[in-house]
Amino acid sequence: GADIRLVVEGETGLVPAPVATSLALVAVELVHNAIQHGIGASGSGSVTVTMRGTASEVSLAVKDTGRGLPDGFSVNVSANLGLAIVRTIVEDDLRGTLSFGTAAGTLVSVRVPVPERT
Repeated sequence: GADIRLVVEGETGLVPAPVATSLALVAVELVHNAIQHGIGASGSGSVTVTMRGTASEVSLAVKDTGRGLPDGFSVNVSANLGLAIVRTIVEDDLRGTLSFGTAAGTLVSVRVPVPERT
């Protein structure tokens, strides 16, 4: 019964296969969370996925127009299994950063270094 609009935008250029595979897993989990927890089964809203790439970094952002993060949210304490996996992939496997923000919904940002590209 939900009315959800999904927008995918941006460009990264070529990304090494292991990085691309891990980022795909992260993106799927973050979009799933945005729909399930942010907007909800009977809500309406949008989820925007943005990817950008530079010579040394790839960034991924997932923004929803849902209810935002609960008070006191901490990925270290409140994370469900999916977010715990996202955190492990981003921080341990990809040596990147993961951040959360709330402003008219939820914004999750991922930044991952990539080997020098030409």
